[in-house]
Amino acid sequence: LDKETSGIMMIALNQNTFLYLKKSFSEHKIKKTYKAIVAGKIKDNGTIDMPIGIKKGTIKRTVFSNKMAKSAITKFVNEGTFKKNGEIFSFISIYPLTGRTHQIRVHLNYIHHPVIGDPFYGGKKNKESAHRLMLHAYSIEFKSQNGELIYCKSNPPTDFLHFLPKRFRTNIIN
Repeated sequence: LDKETSGIMMIALNQNTFLYLKKSFSEHKIKKTYKAIVAGKIKDNGTIDMPIGIKKGTIKRTVFSNKMAKSAITKFVNEGTFKKNGEIFSFISIYPLTGRTHQIRVHLNYIHHPVIGDPFYGGKKNKESAHRLMLHAYSIEFKSQNGELIYCKSNPPTDFLHFLPKRFRTNIIN
């Protein structure tokens, strides 16, 4: 989880669990859901299937580099579009199918809908739209080593919720 991202985090407390979770992630057996507020009116839903590499001479990630590029797939669903202070935003649910560094932020910037408040990938104007990165790790679902289904959810923090119109808030808090 990027330090700027709020929400749920999973930490293994022993080596055996770490290896199990690492394998589960690599086999795409762990379902992660994120919530984000992005710039502009994004289409209703979609899939971004673009490899991510390292931008030459920097630590930034990009879809326009072959340097250490790895496949990356991100699905998203538009939960609704709204206007605030004369700007248009979309509230989206995101389902990363792979787990690359900054994957969600890079992919959304690639389709010209950066996460608002993103100081690294969103540009200066976008950074000023919010006081922080509006990306939240909402839930995670997986089977434990003994086969039990585990579902954990974290409601977005107050500042995230207050950026949204009221009609969206009740859908994500329960």
